[in-house]
Amino acid sequence: MNGTCRWFAGVVVLLVASQALAQTVYTWRDENGVVHFSDENPEGVKGVETLTLEQPAPLVSETGEGGEPQMMVTPAPARPEGEGGAQGEGPPPADAITGAAEVLFQGAELSPIGDTRRRVRGKLRNAGGDTARMISVRVVIADGDTGNLCITTEIFANPRDLGPGESGGFEGELDTPCFYGNPKIAYYPEWD
Repeated sequence: MNGTCRWFAGVVVLLVASQALAQTVYTWRDENGVVHFSDENPEGVKGVETLTLEQPAPLVSETGEGGEPQMMVTPAPARPEGEGGAQGEGPPPADAITGAAEVLFQGAELSPIGDTRRRVRGKLRNAGGDTARMISVRVVIADGDTGNLCITTEIFANPRDLGPGESGGFEGELDTPCFYGNPKIAYYPEWD
């Protein structure tokens, strides 16, 4: 198993183990290029990075009632009165957004294109005050019955960069035998 696969397997295990709480994880690359993860800060190791794993986006089944593709929507929080309009009314003006770039997953839809293949289309929005660059979405699929990791894949956003308040999307194909069963899917936006 290469370092990237270990990284994703480690993240998924940690996410499943800490569904409700944020967790600090330490990661580093050894002299052989292998990526390591630990919940304890290793002593005497150079180049250790700290990751804070927040509660993941909800894991959802692939289909809704009647076998129809299910839209997964995680809406952005409503703004209080006086912040760019009435509560829940559209995104605020770009000049009213402050802080670092923060790309939010806005929902996705799966459509069957074969026994083990699905097309995924989703929406993203930059809720931060800085431009989010090189945006992609990490899609993690696990077996809903066992919790075993099926696949992780990266899908690039379109457009790749989003300015403050801008929206974009992502689209790609997923192929895993987990679609024969009860897959659980999570979406994680990533950006520079």
